[in-house]
Amino acid sequence: MGNQPLPWIRLPDAGDGLAHFEAEVPQGMTEAKLTVFGTLAGALVPVPAEIELTENQLVQYLDSHTLPSLYPTARQTTTFALGVSHIESFTKRDPYSRTGKDLVFGPITDIEGGAAASLSPITIHYQNNAPFVKALQAIREIEVSHWGNVAFEDFVEVQHAGAALKGGFSRLDFQARGAPSAVRGLVAVLPLGARSIYYRDQIGNISTSVIQHGPDGVELNLQSRFPLVGGWKNQFYQGYSVPVQELLTVGPSSGGVRRFTLTVPFSVPFPEVWVEDLTVKVVLPEWAADVRVEIPFSVDDEHQTHRLTFLDSSLSGGRPVLILKKRNVVAEHMQPMVLSYSFPKRAMLLEPLYLVLAFFSFFLVCMIFARVDLRIKPDGGKKKSKTQ
Repeated sequence: MGNQPLPWIRLPDAGDGLAHFEAEVPQGMTEAKLTVFGTLAGALVPVPAEIELTENQLVQYLDSHTLPSLYPTARQTTTFALGVSHIESFTKRDPYSRTGKDLVFGPITDIEGGAAASLSPITIHYQNNAPFVKALQAIREIEVSHWGNVAFEDFVEVQHAGAALKGGFSRLDFQARGAPSAVRGLVAVLPLGARSIYYRDQIGNISTSVIQHGPDGVELNLQSRFPLVGGWKNQFYQGYSVPVQELLTVGPSSGGVRRFTLTVPFSVPFPEVWVEDLTVKVVLPEWAADVRVEIPFSVDDEHQTHRLTFLDSSLSGGRPVLILKKRNVVAEHMQPMVLSYSFPKRAMLLEPLYLVLAFFSFFLVCMIFARVDLRIKPDGGKKKSKTQ
């Protein structure tokens, strides 16, 4: 039937330390080839926990060299693609082989079924100087305006989650000998129509940023004032705008109400950053109602509130704000979410009307003050009679 996604659900916790999932195979199929993708957050542990600035970073990975399964497995081969050839040590399970940068176990035959029975723990200790960047928290705010742009702003607090720096930081050593595991910058992938791009940290925009426009999007390369080494943190804001017509579509009118559909990226635009705690706020136009959202994965919390901003009326309660929260967000969560809401046609003219009334009131007050003489005039008094 070709490659097609299958519906699946996560089963209740069985108390064995494993996550159990159930996929629904089409009826009548006697044989199927399944490909399962997954991402583990925080699975690599730096060992040793502290290194000097110019040292290479070593990490330890704990896993099973056989795939945990409730079903018996006739034959299995497990390949760990490490990306480097420097391996300090690993648990030897026959048969195994080392091929370039890969560590291969198998083929293994006749594996007993059952989640616990099929486990065979191993540890791999190897060199890994990849950027160990995680966001302790990230707040993405998306503000929709029917009259201009969809504005995005991301607040991100990042930390180097690798081996902590032992000793002090030396700019001289960093320039002369380098720091293999240090993070020198981050790359953000923005939509093709992104404009008015800005970046600032706690004391302003004094970092280096390079913007490159490509056929599929805009790449923003951020170079902070200092490299990020193990245990260090940094906070910054990054934002941009996209013309509203590129992200918002309008459905047919029914009873004076239109249905708008907004398609925007769910997560912050940093594919190399694992986000521990993500909050997404979507600020919709005033008078928007019946808000619905579709996301291709589950979220931990979803609720709505309201916010009063410039030109909003207290009669409506302010602008609806949809708030979504999710933990352990990775690059695979950088998928579009589809949000729809109803909006009365007459409400489209309210903000221009508010502006017209504001300017009219301003000029009216100016005209009144221009016609009223507020100068203080001396009192002429009564004419004094002349005495002979």
